[in-house]
Amino acid sequence: MSDFIKPSAREPLKLKPTLPVGPLRDTVIFPGNSVPIVSGRPKSKAALDIAWNSDKLIVFVTQKNSRIEDPVEKDLYKVGTVCLIRRVVKNPEGEYTLQAEGLSRVFLKNFTKIEPYLEAGVILSLIKAILPTGHFLLTVMIRISWLILLLRPLILKP
Repeated sequence: MSDFIKPSAREPLKLKPTLPVGPLRDTVIFPGNSVPIVSGRPKSKAALDIAWNSDKLIVFVTQKNSRIEDPVEKDLYKVGTVCLIRRVVKNPEGEYTLQAEGLSRVFLKNFTKIEPYLEAGVILSLIKAILPTGHFLLTVMIRISWLILLLRPLILKP
């Protein structure tokens, strides 16, 4: 079992081309958040087992409809968060209780596996995928552009 070392702020996160996917009901995990999760569905537990026994990384993604018991690709949003699983406890009822820390937002490209668990190809968020870490000025320009677009109706009042 490999030990995962969280990269520093200057070191980019290195991901495998595909990662296990854990669907979430009515929950969104953001990068930087540490959240408790209870998982009881067979596919979710299988994905957690695979992640825990390899590099402890899993992509959590929210379901579009929380009532779907066995979600497939079309039932999930395309944006999720790569999380580091810090702790897993297997309850006597068969559920897993875990602590996960959001590391980075990712986009799901395509699903490479549906049984016995979900697995997908992922890319880091578009800003991180397009911009190397040293492009501070370009990032600032993008944020200013968004701000101008948001404030435009207020500035150009009739």
